[in-house]
Amino acid sequence: MTDKSLYRRLKANDVISLLWPLLESASFICRTEDGKLRPLREGIMPNTPWIHTNENDLKFHCRLWHNISFDVVSRNLPEQYRFVPRGCQGCWKVVLKMQTVEQLLAVLELQKAMNATSKCGIEERDTVKGLYGAYFFNRSKAEGLRRYDDVKARIRKNKILSPLLDEVDQDNRTTRLILKRGCTEMEHLVGPSDKWTITETQTMLESLIERHVVLDPSEGGQPSHIVDHIKCRWIEWAAGNEDETYLKYTDQPLSPDLSALKKTKHNIPDYVTYHEPDLKTNL
Repeated sequence: MTDKSLYRRLKANDVISLLWPLLESASFICRTEDGKLRPLREGIMPNTPWIHTNENDLKFHCRLWHNISFDVVSRNLPEQYRFVPRGCQGCWKVVLKMQTVEQLLAVLELQKAMNATSKCGIEERDTVKGLYGAYFFNRSKAEGLRRYDDVKARIRKNKILSPLLDEVDQDNRTTRLILKRGCTEMEHLVGPSDKWTITETQTMLESLIERHVVLDPSEGGQPSHIVDHIKCRWIEWAAGNEDETYLKYTDQPLSPDLSALKKTKHNIPDYVTYHEPDLKTNL
């Protein structure tokens, strides 16, 4: 007797086809002992634009959720099946959008003083407005709102960063310090973050991925020589993008060739924000 449900049942567990881009690029292999997919190489990314502070405290599995479940799987699904990973839906970010590399270096010191799970760096992504960004990660909207108030209070006391609070929208909400949910590119692909859902199909796919992908935990943070390299990139980025505050950190102007780093402006759609307006009396 033939089994007409065989293909459907096999396809429901076909993690190889689902994650084929990882194998085809030779960035992952199936390990010998159990066939689970693991990276061919592990290590610290030396050319990241980000410096992290306490990156493991909240146990966000960004490499699995974002780099695999979202970038490899969700992006390649038909539009009606695309999803934001479950873990990413529980990520609430206080975001500070700086104007200068001087402010970027100042916010790095603020993040280290707070000892919070956070990162800051240059915004190379086409999906994000502006040149610089700082991110403070939280596990819930309520926690994010508390963090927002804390960060705002600290910025008010910082003469380099405090001017960033002067920009407000028509509802008197800060535009350079915001609270948002998940990653911007997820909102662009799937839709507004206040409309995200978790579907049965998504749960099935994510569970399949989690069963068959093995990632070594990131431990130890970024060593000093990589941090120094990233800061050099920040200063070069500033020079290439006409941010003259970089001259405070070099004894001579940097090469005109750095103009190749100039970020092109795009019409980037807005995203949903969740922070509260200031009372007029507090301004």
